[in-house]
Amino acid sequence: METTEVKKLDTQDIELILKLKNANKDLMTELGQIKLAEINLEKRIKSANEYLTQLSSKEAEISKGLEEKYGKGSIDIESGTFHPLK
Repeated sequence: METTEVKKLDTQDIELILKLKNANKDLMTELGQIKLAEINLEKRIKSANEYLTQLSSKEAEISKGLEEKYGKGSIDIESGTFHPLK
């Protein structure tokens, strides 16, 4: 049998429901922060990859210039010497 009588919730039940509601709100905030961090990380990765491409191009350009200037060989940067291929 159902009653149509309005009943007052116990304080403990209200607190339990509010804790659950707040926990859900905290979880949504945390998930939002994680997603934002993920987006920022993706931007950083993209930027780093673009920089890597630039560095690779610069390295190839410098290597080509040094090869034209000194020929094929190896460089000892510590001693500042060039060793031609034999």
